[in-house]
Amino acid sequence: MAMTDAPDSVWPPYMPPKEDWAAPFWNGLSDGNLVLQQCEQCRVTTYPPIEEHCTACGSELTWITASGAAELWSWVTFHRVYYSGYPLDPPYTVLMAELPEGPRILATLAADVEPGSLQCGMKLLFSPLELALGTFIPGFRPLE
Repeated sequence: MAMTDAPDSVWPPYMPPKEDWAAPFWNGLSDGNLVLQQCEQCRVTTYPPIEEHCTACGSELTWITASGAAELWSWVTFHRVYYSGYPLDPPYTVLMAELPEGPRILATLAADVEPGSLQCGMKLLFSPLELALGTFIPGFRPLE
């Protein structure tokens, strides 16, 4: 079962929402892009996607394609299962990446990158991770 097809009762709470209104986010991943919401009034960029209005000023949100650049803020490598239903088998590395658009997001380290090469502050490039045919989650790799 593809993650975006999972029933609400089994959808992990740590994953971005899968409701229809969040489709631009998921479709963007499939196209290799990080698509986020930005407030039309105050320009605050939001992650994860939210259904409501801007949390800063209450205005409408619009979808933008992020630059794909980020800076590594933190990371952890999981060597055993801590979160039931997480789509990857250990070991895997989860990054906290700070985007130039504003938010920090949790994402997965590209599978071909050794976690030992990571350093806080290093530049990253968006690289969505394909879990199954057509099903992606956010990911990053070091900018070379």
